[in-house]
Amino acid sequence: MENNSNTNDTWQAHRDYYADVLKAANAKAHFTPTELEQIKNMFKDDIHLNQLGLPFWDMKAAMLRSRFKIDAALKERGDFWSQAAGVCLVKESVRQQIEL
Repeated sequence: MENNSNTNDTWQAHRDYYADVLKAANAKAHFTPTELEQIKNMFKDDIHLNQLGLPFWDMKAAMLRSRFKIDAALKERGDFWSQAAGVCLVKESVRQQIEL
């Protein structure tokens, strides 16, 4: 059985890392009010936001990367752009927006 404390610590570390990248790049993913409302409703039952398919998240990640200096922020941390990192960044950005 998995230690719930470790799971929470790992989840928080993941969120903190991507939040830090967003902050360093002064980045925020754009969502329409309708998208935000839909995601907010999903978030109640799915904190990982997997109910929306990858094409949606991939598109939002590409938009985020094209508008902000994400690559530089990742490089400063010894990291690099990947589609997976982009999806994590976008999901963290939307979580921040709906948790306000």
